Amino acid sequence: MTVRVPRAQCNKCGIRLVSVPWARSGSGFTLLFEAMPVKTTADFVNIHDTGLWRVLHHYVDDARDHSAVRHVGVDETSSKRGHNYVSLFVDLEEPKVLFVNEGKCSSTVQSYPYTISNSYCTILCGYVIFHKQR
Repeated sequence: MTVRVPRAQCNKCGIRLVSVPWARSGSGFTLLFEAMPVKTTADFVNIHDTGLWRVLHHYVDDARDHSAVRHVGVDETSSKRGHNYVSLFVDLEEPKVLFVNEGKCSSTVQSYPYTISNSYCTILCGYVIFHKQR
């Protein structure tokens, strides 16, 4: 089944898609479709899907733990031809991408969701580097 989600005009944000109860905001897929790979995999290995969800959440939460990160580097790259930029926040000591966001301006750096208030910033060869204070 295909449903066109209605659009609404917002005075502050412009044209926005209306929130619908069968889909996560911005997903483009129904909640059932998003859960289907987990349910299919759980059925295949003969376990209940809640057990598989617990495993997934454990590893996702573990991957989001940035308490040991001391040096964060930021750089932008073009995601397509033209002026579509993506900013990458990376751990400079471990080969790990910490966060990715659209754009390349100062608001993109401010969108980094992890605390950098106890940090100082250096710019080295055009790269912004945050160092956590000890």
